[in-house]
Amino acid sequence: MNLKDEVKQLRESLKESEHVQTELDRKVFYLKTLYDVSKDIFGSVEFETILRNFLLMTLGNFGVMEGFILTLDRPSKGIVHLVSLGFSEGDHQALRDGGRELLLREIAEGQLVSGRDLAKLGILPAEVTGALPFTIESDYVGLLGLGSKLVGEPYSEDDKELLTTLVNNLVVALKNAISRDLSNFYQRAAALNVTLDALAHTGPIIAQSRKMRKVEEEIAILSKQQGPILISGGQGTGKAFVAAKIHDAGMNPEGPFMVIDCRSLAEGEVGGFLFGSLRFRKAEEEHSSGLESLQHYGAIHLANQGMLVLKHIDALPADSQEDLVRYLENLRDGFLAYPNVRVICTAREDLKTLSGERGLVPALAAQLSSSAINLPSLRDRRKDILPLAQLFLEESDGDKQPRISSGAEHVIVSRRYNHSNVVELREAVEIAAVFAEGQEILAEHIFTGPKQEGTPLEYDLGQIPLIRWLVSDRVLSTFRWTVFGVFSAIVFLSLITAGTKAGNIANSLIWGLWWPVLIFSFLFVGRLWCTVCPISTAGRCAFRIKSLDQPPSGWLKKYSGWLIPLGFLSIIWFEHTFHMTQHPAASGILLLSLMTAAVLFSMVYQRETWCRYLCPIGNLGAISTRSRPRSA
Repeated sequence: MNLKDEVKQLRESLKESEHVQTELDRKVFYLKTLYDVSKDIFGSVEFETILRNFLLMTLGNFGVMEGFILTLDRPSKGIVHLVSLGFSEGDHQALRDGGRELLLREIAEGQLVSGRDLAKLGILPAEVTGALPFTIESDYVGLLGLGSKLVGEPYSEDDKELLTTLVNNLVVALKNAISRDLSNFYQRAAALNVTLDALAHTGPIIAQSRKMRKVEEEIAILSKQQGPILISGGQGTGKAFVAAKIHDAGMNPEGPFMVIDCRSLAEGEVGGFLFGSLRFRKAEEEHSSGLESLQHYGAIHLANQGMLVLKHIDALPADSQEDLVRYLENLRDGFLAYPNVRVICTAREDLKTLSGERGLVPALAAQLSSSAINLPSLRDRRKDILPLAQLFLEESDGDKQPRISSGAEHVIVSRRYNHSNVVELREAVEIAAVFAEGQEILAEHIFTGPKQEGTPLEYDLGQIPLIRWLVSDRVLSTFRWTVFGVFSAIVFLSLITAGTKAGNIANSLIWGLWWPVLIFSFLFVGRLWCTVCPISTAGRCAFRIKSLDQPPSGWLKKYSGWLIPLGFLSIIWFEHTFHMTQHPAASGILLLSLMTAAVLFSMVYQRETWCRYLCPIGNLGAISTRSRPRSA
C-alpha cells in the first residue's frame, strides 16, 4: 500500500471515529437531558411545579429562550393550566387562544408542528417555532410550544425523538400527580364523613296527584335549562331523587352525578374540599376563559360536565356560600369554562324561609330564586301513596313478591308519614314484605315510624343496627321458632307439673315476665310481638300442613269489633275467677286454648284470619300502637 492510500484510509478512520464520537455525544446528551428533566418532574406532586420544572429543564437543555405548556379540558374547551417562560404578559392571551385552537384541530399526537406550519396557521406568536401536542387523559390534553434555538439550528429528527420521549415522561408524571391528588381527595372525603354518590337514582316518577304532576312539569322544564336549582321539601320527600331525574333528562345524562351532604363538611375544610385550588375571577378582569392554576382537585372538578347536588345547603358556611356564588357567576358570565358543573341545592325549608334567618346569604338566594322546586309531603299527595307502595314492593329484595291486601292498603293510606314521608313509606313496605310469610301483606304487617317529627320521646328503632339484623329473614325465622319452643315448654310445664316447683316457675314466667313484657312492648314498639308470636306460629304451621284456605266469613268481619274486646275481657275474667297467677294448670289451659283456636281457624280459613279478626292479644297491641313513642 502506497502513502496516498494510507493517508486516505487514515482520513476515513478519523471520519468514522468522529461520527462515533458525535453519536456517543448525542446519546450522552439524550440520557443527560432525560435524566435532568425526569428527576425534576417525578420529584413533585404539584401540577404547576411539574409543568414549570419540565419547561425550565427542557429549555435549558435545548438552548431555547421561549417556551410554554398549556393543558386543555376538551369538552368545555377551557384552559386548565398555562405555564410560560420568555413570553410577555401580553402574549398570554394569544398563547391561550392559539393553543386552544391548535389542540382542537385534528393533529396527530406526538407529531411536532414545525415553525413553517405554525406561521401558515398564524394562531400563535411568531416566536413559537415548534409545538408538540400530547394527551394526558381521554379529554384532557396538552401542548408544548418552543421558540428557536440560540444556535439558530432547526429541530432535528433526533431532537423531535427526544422531545417526544420527554413529553411521554411528563404525561406519566402528571397521571401520577392526578392519582395522588384524587387519593388525597377521597381520603379527605372519608375523614369528613362525606358520601360521594355517583349512582343515579332509578325508578319512575309517581305523579297521579295534582301537586306531583306540577313537579313533573317543572322537572321537564328545568332539565333543559342551565343554571343552579333549589329543591326544597320535608325529610324524605325525594329531593335527591328529583335532582337525579333532572340530571337524567338533562343535556348530559352520561356525566357524573355527585351528592354531598353539607352537614358532614367540617368547618375550615369546606372551601378546599368543594373547590380545590379553583381561583375565581372578578367581572372586571380580562382574559379569563378558565382556570389558570390547579394544584388540588375538589368535588367541583370530579363533577365536571355533570351535576353536583349539595344537600342541606343552609348548613354550608357563609364564606363557602359566597365562593359558590362566585363560581356560579363566573360560569354564567363566561369567565370560567372548566370545570363546568350544574349545581343543585336541596333544603327542607323553602326559599322564603331560607332567605330569612335560616342560613342562605342574599347573593345565593338571588341565584336560586328563578329556579326552585318545592316538593309536597306525602300526606299532601295521597293519590300517589298506593302506587308508590306497589313500586317499593316490586323493588324490594327477596324472592317472594306478596300482594298488598285491602286492609293493608287502608292502613298505608291512613298514615300521616310525618317522620320521613316517602322514605318512611318505603321502609314500611320493605319491612312488611319481610314479615309477610304468605302471598299477602296484611294490616298487622305494616309498621311506620314515629307519628310526629321532633317529639322528644320518639325514637326510630330501625336506626339501630342490631334491630335491622334481628328483622333479617334468617334471624327472624330462627327467633320466631325459638320463642315458639320456649312458649310451648312453659305451657307444657304448667299443665303437666302443676303444683310442683317447675310448674310454679313456669306460671311465674307467664304472669311475672311474659305478660308485663307484652304490655310494655305494645306501648313502646307496637305490634312487633305479633311477628314472633308463638300462637301465630302455631297457626302458620297448621296452615302449611292442611288448610281449606277459605276466605274469612262475613260474620267474622261484621262482628270482629265486638268479638275482640269480648275475648280480651274473657281473659281478664278467667284470670281473676280461676286465680291463674296462683294455679299453673289454669294458665296452661288458657294459653293452650288460644293456640288451639289459632290452629283450627288456620286449618279452615286463610292464613292470619285468627290474628286479624279474633286474637284479643294482638288487637290490644293495635290499639296501643296509636300512642307508642317508639317505632320498629
